[in-house]
Amino acid sequence: MSAQPTEPEQHPASNHKALVAVVVFLGVLIVLGLGGLVYGLMTRTGKSEVPQTVTQTIEPAKAANTPALADLPGRRVVGMTAADGILYLHVLDDDGQERIRAYDSGGGLLFEVDPYPAVVK
Repeated sequence: MSAQPTEPEQHPASNHKALVAVVVFLGVLIVLGLGGLVYGLMTRTGKSEVPQTVTQTIEPAKAANTPALADLPGRRVVGMTAADGILYLHVLDDDGQERIRAYDSGGGLLFEVDPYPAVVK
């Protein structure tokens, strides 16, 4: 009998190098796919942690015409009422005298009245 040459035995790990590379590549694809899926769901539901910038500019409110209270030295406002576009201020002087001042919608003084006029005898 003649001896036939046999192939040299190979190490078992070298037979599986290609298979290991394919499994690692597919694992990376699965992780990237799941990450993309989670990101897509988060952005569609609006619950993303990424802050969104606002591009709308907000105009400041127009300043209202207010009564000039600088002409009330020594007085303090104790009451306020508004009706029909007129602002009524109940003002108390330092000496205890009460006044009612009425202002129009432009902030101009319409009148000032003493609600308790002195009684003349």
